[in-house]
Amino acid sequence: MRRTTALLAAALLLTLSGCTGADPAPAAPAPPSAAPPSAAPGAPAPPVASLEIATSNAQDQVVTLRFDVVSLERDGADTRLALRIANLSDEFEYRPGADLSAGAISDFTLSGVSLIDLTTDLRHLVLTDTAGGCVCSDVGSTTVPAGSAVDVRASYPSPAADEVDIQLGELGIVPAIAVSDR
Repeated sequence: MRRTTALLAAALLLTLSGCTGADPAPAAPAPPSAAPPSAAPGAPAPPVASLEIATSNAQDQVVTLRFDVVSLERDGADTRLALRIANLSDEFEYRPGADLSAGAISDFTLSGVSLIDLTTDLRHLVLTDTAGGCVCSDVGSTTVPAGSAVDVRASYPSPAADEVDIQLGELGIVPAIAVSDR
């Protein structure tokens, strides 16, 4: 009798808890969303455009890079460019100083990165301060290890056009980038 009572109590408990002994039916998939999930707080901003290139580092090792245009914002008479330089190689570091500098003697800045106005074909060079220095990131001691990225910035006189090409020194051009107003 005790055994029957225990079995009845166990059966009653399973019935009341909703357990049937069978695996539950798989949940229906969520309907597709029109909007992509938002980025996590603190996550890097998605790039406006990118350019991937292969170049040689100082040791003649081939390094694959991706230049992401994070933003290009006009603020009155000035336009600010934010770039992310990603080293996609598996083992070699990259130093951007000489590749992105202007002139025969490198100043190890972004002085060789310019904006090309698509309506007037004028090249806008990086702004300089009262001492003649580039209003941009100093990348002289910057090293981009394999598999990582660094963010750099430069300021320019605002172009008349709402779209520009970005000349990355001797490395290449990121074409037709919209200038947003701040």
